[in-house]
Amino acid sequence: RKRKAYAIDPSDLGNFFHKIMERAMLDYSQGLFDQDQISSHIRKIAKELLEEEEQYEAFLTGGAGKYLLERSLMTLESLLAYIISHSETSQFKPQFFEQSFMIEEEKYTFRGIIDRVDILEDHFVAIDYKTGGKSFDLNKVFQGIDLQLMLYIDGFRAKKPDLYPAGVFYFRLHDPLGDEKKEAQSFLKYDGLFIGEESLAQAYDPDIGRGLLPLKITKKGDYSKSSKVLDPEQAEKLLERSRNFARDYVEDILKGSMEILPLLDPRGGPGFTRACDSCDFAAICRFDPQAPGGDYSKFEELSDREIREVL
Repeated sequence: RKRKAYAIDPSDLGNFFHKIMERAMLDYSQGLFDQDQISSHIRKIAKELLEEEEQYEAFLTGGAGKYLLERSLMTLESLLAYIISHSETSQFKPQFFEQSFMIEEEKYTFRGIIDRVDILEDHFVAIDYKTGGKSFDLNKVFQGIDLQLMLYIDGFRAKKPDLYPAGVFYFRLHDPLGDEKKEAQSFLKYDGLFIGEESLAQAYDPDIGRGLLPLKITKKGDYSKSSKVLDPEQAEKLLERSRNFARDYVEDILKGSMEILPLLDPRGGPGFTRACDSCDFAAICRFDPQAPGGDYSKFEELSDREIREVL
């Protein structure tokens, strides 16, 4: 494990964002503040966190820490105002926060925490807050590389088996203050997968195309080709595929499989194309792509349309 320096690292900042957002959304759902009090309430929560947890002390020491704290609070105010504004128009309402779950399988236990779950009657949408650059890629889910969001469906249904998934999404706790307006709006969209018909999507986001969901509706009332959506049958097939991948990975671990197979992702973007680019343990692993047998692991690239056809 890397030694922790006395400084604000990305994980500390991510946890800080998460905790404030979770507490604020819970408090808002309980009627403890209204939209006019967002700024003062966020600062109240931040003050409590800074007093409770030593890991955030670096926010209070030096000009850089104080500047980052103020910038973070301004960012959170903007993000929370945006989410609350959407919540006021959506028929889905936030009901579960920091929802933990546990699924017992024969050879392993699957545990996790879902940041937020919105509910409308017998449907739910699961939201995972992200502070890094991670994005949703349907092909990576289909190829078994990124299983988190799909397995959240199983996790929540283990708690609430009579509810049906209407979507699973990342919401980036990104600083939109320094971006151009158009770029900032693109970052303020959910990134993930909607499940269900157009009427259900409009119940979640009446402002489709300009709101939170990564969807567009044509003049005929159908989803556009670029919309990130599956019907319930396709989603169930993708979920079963994700379950099988998870079981296979556990089996490989239990068999002692320790092959060094770092991934090469041509669409990963700067710092994410090669798995080794973001790894702190190259000196231990000593993987060398120039050495015999040192090739990166690759995966088939399919379009969303091709995946929907397969499913």
